Amino acid sequence: MANIDAKLLFCSDKAVAASVTTDVIDLGKNGAVLQPLYISVKLTEGCSSGSMTSVKVQSAATEAFSGAVDEMTVNIPTSVVQTRPCNLAQFFAPIKPGNRYVRLVIAGSSPSGGKLWAYMSPDVQVPL
Repeated sequence: MANIDAKLLFCSDKAVAASVTTDVIDLGKNGAVLQPLYISVKLTEGCSSGSMTSVKVQSAATEAFSGAVDEMTVNIPTSVVQTRPCNLAQFFAPIKPGNRYVRLVIAGSSPSGGKLWAYMSPDVQVPL
């Protein structure tokens, strides 16, 4: 099992909503590295109704996210069963060079009852 650094967590057991903005991760004074960062978004508790529909990655040069850049949006397939814990999205995201701060905006369609967990890593974590 992977060891997850608490500083790389976007959110942990955050309640689902029509729009969830996660905590901000500080990549450090040099900002993003040249390689894309691996991002994983999960439901730790399934939704009792509705569903999560997309994950948007945003970056910015300032922690206040003035001049934020929408790096990419990943649509969550409708085939993902969200009434139980599951992986919503796992992907590599390029971050604009020099942008120091990263956050996610996770959107849903009338979701309730579920809990979100998301983290970032410089590489894919696989169990041995």
